[in-house]
Amino acid sequence: MKRSAAHDRWGLAVGAAFLALYAATAARGLQFADSGELQSVALLGGIPHATGYPLWVALARAFSWLPLGEPEFRVTLFSAVCGAAALGLLVRRLGELGVAPFASVAAAGFLGLTFSFWRISVRAEVYTLGLLTALVALGALVAARAASPSAWAARRAALLLGLVLTVHLAFAPAVAVAGLGLAWREWRAAPRELARLPLLLAAFALGLSPYLLLVALDASGIRANYLDLVRENAAFMGHAVPPLETPWQGVRWLLTGRNLHPPPPFELHPRSVVAMLPDCGAVLFLFELGPLALPLLLAGLVRAWRKDRPPALVLAVAFLATVGFAAWLQFGAMLHLFLLPACLIGAILAAFGLEALLGVARLSGPRRAAVAVAACLALAAAPAGLRVFAERHPIGPREWRVIEEDAEFRSALLPAVARDAGAGAWADSALERFPEGALVLASWSYYTPLRHRQLVDGRRPDLTLRQILVGTLAPRVRGWQRDHVPAGAPIVLVAERARLSALLPAADSLALPGGRVAWVLRRPVPDSLLEEARPGR
Repeated sequence: MKRSAAHDRWGLAVGAAFLALYAATAARGLQFADSGELQSVALLGGIPHATGYPLWVALARAFSWLPLGEPEFRVTLFSAVCGAAALGLLVRRLGELGVAPFASVAAAGFLGLTFSFWRISVRAEVYTLGLLTALVALGALVAARAASPSAWAARRAALLLGLVLTVHLAFAPAVAVAGLGLAWREWRAAPRELARLPLLLAAFALGLSPYLLLVALDASGIRANYLDLVRENAAFMGHAVPPLETPWQGVRWLLTGRNLHPPPPFELHPRSVVAMLPDCGAVLFLFELGPLALPLLLAGLVRAWRKDRPPALVLAVAFLATVGFAAWLQFGAMLHLFLLPACLIGAILAAFGLEALLGVARLSGPRRAAVAVAACLALAAAPAGLRVFAERHPIGPREWRVIEEDAEFRSALLPAVARDAGAGAWADSALERFPEGALVLASWSYYTPLRHRQLVDGRRPDLTLRQILVGTLAPRVRGWQRDHVPAGAPIVLVAERARLSALLPAADSLALPGGRVAWVLRRPVPDSLLEEARPGR
């Protein structure tokens, strides 16, 4: 079904409005944790943490060349642009699926105001590009269905589905469901043309080709290379680890290692998955889409089913598969991010539910627009309020509350980026105070802005900067003390106090901005304390 011109106009308006909102609320400057690493990778060209995100790497690198403010802010602005473009494109895609303009705009606005979507649009993240690419692929799927039995349209859709997986593997369940549906339809259209399915698979594989960029980058010896960090850490693990000697082995680990080295085996425990499903439901229908979205989603599924069963079935199965995938991975603080594809599908189905609601009301144009705006704001306000309420009063017998990926984040009505904006000033001050020639051992959140200043800005090349990992702290300290005189080449520890508790009796404190503290080891650490710092003690 073709979208109307109204969908095009409203799509542009929605995209422009949210770009202004996201750009105004985006974090300025350098950021902590993953966002800081991604800023380094985009500005230098490199390989980030698993799964490597090659399409994001290529596009963010190109975007960082634009003369738009400070270099680090350009990378964050890329997230804002992708998020706003995804919302504008969502309006157009809903038009192609037969949803009326006001309902399409309300659903896109609601999704754009959800907490996690807003947050990933104002920080340096890969997820908004993933959602945008998924919507491009959805358009190709709709076009392939309208053009059937056009083999070329189907292959273009398959290629774009592969491309979605080069941004983030959280979309893998939805891509698998859509890909199988596409293959089934192609086989039904021409069961005797045996080459159609292999060519469809070849197009999908071609869409995965950006991963070859990571192979090339690893072989080139680039500086911002997470694989080098993993290889260096592996030397201190004290047990056998799978080799990452070649770029091909490195990329294979990025795709399958789940950011753990050595990677644990893939195991499916049905009881654990089922036990995790209520937590996934709580994230979706308490803190992300909110409780008001659930009846709209169910009503929308019924309406979509009555309009056109195959797309409705694909959306429903993709939603369930995404939730099941997140329940299987059980990533805790990352759960809301792996549920972002489900939020997108939920918003699409909610658009059908809003259309049914507006249709039943039989309102005039202006009143229909007012109801659509009110519904959008009400849908977005409910989960925001529940996030703040659950911070002090966890909900239900399982005590549901938002588990943040960073312990310093606190739940709020709107995504706050003040802490992110302070990363640059914190790193500058820390580098000014660290002793000359020191070994700096930092947890990931603090490691990335310090590393950015060293790699991108060329600050403090005299420092040896390393990440603290479980199992590497004690051997790193022991090895440094063996090769250096602590008084002239001390060790600086920058991490949460609990991770360093065994070594603190031998350390001097060093005050840093934001109420943070680092600890400096200027004297040899006794073996008794190093033994206590070993994992499992």
